[in-house]
Amino acid sequence: MKKFDYRYNNILEFKKKKESSIKSELSNAIKVLEDKEKRLVQLKSNKVDCYKNIEELVTVGTSVEQLKNYNSYILNLDKKIQVNLDIIHKQNTEVKSIRFKLLNTSKEVKVFEKLKENYKEEYIYEESKEEEKLTDQLVTYKSYISK
Repeated sequence: MKKFDYRYNNILEFKKKKESSIKSELSNAIKVLEDKEKRLVQLKSNKVDCYKNIEELVTVGTSVEQLKNYNSYILNLDKKIQVNLDIIHKQNTEVKSIRFKLLNTSKEVKVFEKLKENYKEEYIYEESKEEEKLTDQLVTYKSYISK
């Protein structure tokens, strides 16, 4: 009885490694996205805090120069927020692209695994037929000898 050998095993292993690689790529892309989203939340929080500080300063009384400084700081925060939003949008697009690649690669792996399963079932069937044939021959031979 010979050992089962799947002829597309190398391709299957390559596809599995590719799938694993894409999974880690997706994980890294999601981590970058989450980091950028956290940074955006920090920037927005800084902006809100800045507005609160301005309100407190206005009620207490402050110089125009200090209000100008806060205003320029808020404008700078707005620019950083907009840049961060653009980066998040690009990163979202990249994550979607990687997910699509992972989906396609996963489908390919499943196809090759299903093929392997089918080939194995066929192999087992052929082996059982061969075994039955040998058993038949043995029984026939024994019956012939005993006569």
